[in-house]
Amino acid sequence: MEIRARNLTGVLAACVLLSAGCSSTNEHVVFRVATGFSNAATARTTDLVDIGLPDLYNQSGQTVTLRDVRLVSAPRSVHVRMVTAYRPTQGELGYGLGNFVKHCRRQMKRYRLSSVVTPPRSASRWYLVLTLTFAHPGRYYLGRVRIDYTSNGRAGWQYQNLYQTMTITLRNKRLPAFSGCL
Repeated sequence: MEIRARNLTGVLAACVLLSAGCSSTNEHVVFRVATGFSNAATARTTDLVDIGLPDLYNQSGQTVTLRDVRLVSAPRSVHVRMVTAYRPTQGELGYGLGNFVKHCRRQMKRYRLSSVVTPPRSASRWYLVLTLTFAHPGRYYLGRVRIDYTSNGRAGWQYQNLYQTMTITLRNKRLPAFSGCL
C-alpha cells in the first residue's frame, strides 16, 4: 500500500510539472506597450463606464488572436461587465458613459474578442472597449489590463497600460446617462 501511494504521488507530481510546462507563467510582450499618457474622468455608481484601450501594435513576427482582456489589481468594487471589439470606422473611444452595445448597435457593430486578429508587425484594425461599473463612490486608479492571446498556436499573455483614474460619485445630475455614439 505504501509503494502504491508513493507511485501515485510521483505520477501526480509529474502531471503538475508537465501541465506547468504547457502554460505560460511569464509575460511575453507581443503588442507595443503604451506609455506617456494618463486619463481622468468622473462618473456615478449608476453609470456604465466605457474605457477604450490604447491602440494595439503587434511587434512580433507572428499573427496574434485575442482571447481575453481583464483588469489587473482592480478593487473589488470595480466590475468588468464586458469587453467589446469594434472596427475604428468613426473614431476611437477614450472614455464614455452608457451602454454603447445597446445604444450604438447601428453605428458601431461589436465583435467578439476572438475576432481580433492582428497580423505580424502591424497595427491592429480593432479597438477594444472595457465596460465597467463601480459599486461604491471613491477614487479608483486602473493602472493596467492583462491581455491573453494565442500566437503561433501557443497561449500567451501580456500587460497593457491603462493609466485611468476614475472619480465615482453617488449622484451627479450634471453628467449625461449616455455620452453618445462615435
